[in-house]
This record gives sequence, C-alpha cells and structure tokens, in this order.
Amino acid sequence: MRIWWMMALASTLLAQEGLYYINNGKKIFLTPIDKSVQTRSTRKVAYYRLRDGREVVVADRILLRLADPAKLKSYLQSYGLRLLRRYDVPGLFLLEAGDAERAIAVANALSRESDVLFAQPDVGRKRSLR
Repeated sequence: MRIWWMMALASTLLAQEGLYYINNGKKIFLTPIDKSVQTRSTRKVAYYRLRDGREVVVADRILLRLADPAKLKSYLQSYGLRLLRRYDVPGLFLLEAGDAERAIAVANALSRESDVLFAQPDVGRKRSLR
C-alpha cells in the first residue's frame, strides 16, 4: 500500500514542479527528449535535456546510501526495488527500479526518508568530441 501512495505523491509533485532529481540537495530539472539510439547495453534508459542544454541519459538504476545499511531490505520491499550491487563504502548500494522514469520518482521519494544519506538515479552525461 505504501508504494502506491508514494508513487501517487511523486506523480502529483512531478505534475506541479516538472521532472527533476535531487543532487547534493538541489533539484536538477529534466526535459524528456526523443532519442531512438540503439545501445549495446541491456539497461532501460531515457534521454533528457538539462536546463543548461546538455543532454543526459538516465538508466533504470538508483544509487542509494543509507545511514543504517540494515534497513536496505525494508526499502527494497517498500519500493519494489532489486539489489544489483553492494559497494565497499558502508551503506552504498546500486538498485534496479525497472525503468528510468520510475528510478527518478523512487530516488526522489527515497531522498525524503530520514535515514537516507542520498538517493539518485543513475545519470550519465552524453559524451561529445572536442
């Protein structure tokens, strides 16, 4: 039940403020762009433009750091996530969300949890030649 409520809240917030993710406490706004580029990766990605015009790609993954790593299982169940990797840094995890838009919404919801140090979708910048 909690996950449906959180997703409804995220949808409402997105409709009011626009699409964004949180990085170092700041909202990074995204505008979806249509890209029909095939990649060799099996990751489910979406393409966005930042307000400064740069293009980024967002994967279906979330980078999460918890103050109490023992709470990971609870978050996996509550948000319907899958653990992909545990890092050597205490409390740092890579999670799978299913698709890029869900990764953004769930990362934003997780970032509001009191014991989450940070939660961010897996964002990559488009490389450009000089």
